[in-house]
Amino acid sequence: MVTITLAMLTGLEVAGRLLGVVGHMAASSPAISAEDAIGLKQSWGKQHLTDSAGSFNEYVTYVEFREKPHVSATLNIDNEGRRRVPGSCEHAQAFTVMAFGGSTMFGAGVPDPFTIPAYLADMLNRQSRCVRVVNYGSGWWQSSQSLIQLLEVIKQGVRPQVVIFYDGINEVNAVGFGGTPGGIAPDAGAALKQAFELDTTSDWARFAQASLVVRTLRSGLFPGRHKDRDNAYSIPAADIPGYATSLATIYATNVRTVNALAREYGFAAYFFLQPVPMIAGKHNTTLEEAAFKERASTRGWEAAFFRQSYHAFAQHPYLRSIANYYDLSRIFDGMTEDLYLDSEHLLPEGNKIVAERIARELPLPPPLH
Repeated sequence: MVTITLAMLTGLEVAGRLLGVVGHMAASSPAISAEDAIGLKQSWGKQHLTDSAGSFNEYVTYVEFREKPHVSATLNIDNEGRRRVPGSCEHAQAFTVMAFGGSTMFGAGVPDPFTIPAYLADMLNRQSRCVRVVNYGSGWWQSSQSLIQLLEVIKQGVRPQVVIFYDGINEVNAVGFGGTPGGIAPDAGAALKQAFELDTTSDWARFAQASLVVRTLRSGLFPGRHKDRDNAYSIPAADIPGYATSLATIYATNVRTVNALAREYGFAAYFFLQPVPMIAGKHNTTLEEAAFKERASTRGWEAAFFRQSYHAFAQHPYLRSIANYYDLSRIFDGMTEDLYLDSEHLLPEGNKIVAERIARELPLPPPLH
């Protein structure tokens, strides 16, 4: 009986893995997603897809990870993880604006000249002004990592005139993809945790972790926020209000800390809550709508999570009391053109609109003579 049982389990394991291979081959067929179609529709899309292929993260003390150096036709990152900002003034006496945020500030999905910092550099350097815009955006960063990066810059003796924080999506995604409020990217957190833990698990435990059959049984018998091949977590509706409150509290604490640093070190700070398509009032194009529906097909609970989290931000007493915090979540309401590259990132025109809105709030230096 033991032999028959083991043979059956082995057969199930092999069959499950074969089905997984077939499913992966089907997913890798020539049919492309709506998100890919939006990118490839752009004149620069194919080249940028080639330039941005592969992993761009490297480990860095305190911030845990950031973009690693890279050189290509459309995507360039220096040795400190900062993306190239065309049009930025590099004069020794330049007025310095530092931009912090996640992949949306970094400009994921678009070439160097079409990021938010690049548009800011173009706008702020008109009329003979000299403004250096530094792009500290990094994929998956949330405001805690940006705050620590700002501290590292200050420790080096660098003194900006202005800092910009552009956040919101990754604050929510840190939980929405399996992590904790205020935590880093869940996959990165799990990898770092594993690196510091001794391998004391038994051979059976390691087998159970690797077995498709065991994982399937576990998820069926003990449902919860387990990761599947599509990264499709599920957060129970009853848990959303508590998470939303925690996210708003952590974010407001980071904003308060940056404001304290601004007073101590003599720079101006501005904070912008970024737009999210699933809770906005934009008139979506056909491709945008298709891309959003693709994401919602595995993450139908996500819109409610963003809606309640952003409401918690809007109602937080500290954020409501300060004049340098701006909610841009509805900035695209009523617009009809293609602005989204996917469910989070923007096409050049979207980045330009956001940059124009940010630029309206920033102090302008006098012309450089």
